[in-house]
Amino acid sequence: MEVLVPFITIKSYAFLNCKNLQKMNLSESSVYCLEEGSFGNCYNLEYVILSKKTKNIHEAAFQNCKALEYMHYDHTLEIIDSSTPFYEIDLKKINLFGENVFRDCTSLESIKIYEFQHFRQNALLNCSNLKRISLPCNFYLHDCYLIHNTTREVQEMMIRSEIRFISRELVEKALLPCVLSNFNLLENRYTEDGLLPIQVYIEVMFFRDHKPNTSDKLLENLFLFLKEGPSTISLLL
Repeated sequence: MEVLVPFITIKSYAFLNCKNLQKMNLSESSVYCLEEGSFGNCYNLEYVILSKKTKNIHEAAFQNCKALEYMHYDHTLEIIDSSTPFYEIDLKKINLFGENVFRDCTSLESIKIYEFQHFRQNALLNCSNLKRISLPCNFYLHDCYLIHNTTREVQEMMIRSEIRFISRELVEKALLPCVLSNFNLLENRYTEDGLLPIQVYIEVMFFRDHKPNTSDKLLENLFLFLKEGPSTISLLL
């Protein structure tokens, strides 16, 4: 079943447990926000086309949508340009992704995040098949990390920035958790100027400030980088 929606707001739990819902098209609507749990437990929901007027996706809006694999502003899935990296979740106009918003969406494989977007706790918790992540130089993670130890399939991460613009928060709450969940990422070059994770970590966490913070935790993480990715030492040198 596919649904076209003309509303301004999708109210809390409006489509909760609609197990036959497969596609949702909001592109012609003026929907400003998707409220809490609006599509929760829609197990067979695969595709969502959002309105470009949508700004906020609130708590658990798509939690437990286990078949969800596509969320854009149009039917891009049918006209993918192979020369441009494609991400299944690509929502430039969204300001807020609420707590648990994509929790347990186990079919999601990629997401593109934009500068100044806000992510609340556990937004991607248990997205166990997430493989590719594209990041800006800075975005907001409120009292949380981007991924958790339930997400171990990340194979590619790209920060769309030069090192001088990358924020400390992004390194600490996004880059570091991804690397610590999959040490194979240590030899991938992550930035527009081709830096390895260890180079990004050292530059931002130790030398970005004139008064380097050399806390035990920073040193412990640096030790893990060197211990788990010994070939990165020679690449670094």
